[in-house]
Amino acid sequence: MTIPTRAPQETFNDHPAWSLEIEYVAQGLVNLIYTTCPERVIVGGGVGLRLHRPALISRIRALWATI
Repeated sequence: MTIPTRAPQETFNDHPAWSLEIEYVAQGLVNLIYTTCPERVIVGGGVGLRLHRPALISRIRALWATI
């Protein structure tokens, strides 16, 4: 039995997998900021491509403020 998979670009913003991904990215950014104290954080590469959705970025910022 195979589970159908989709590319991240084809997955809707309200898919449950995005909630987990958003939490991981937010926690990683918080750890990076607390460890290195940068003035600015730029997310690029594969993570940056996946987060190229305004709805997801706003959810990361909201979660980031609560961590």
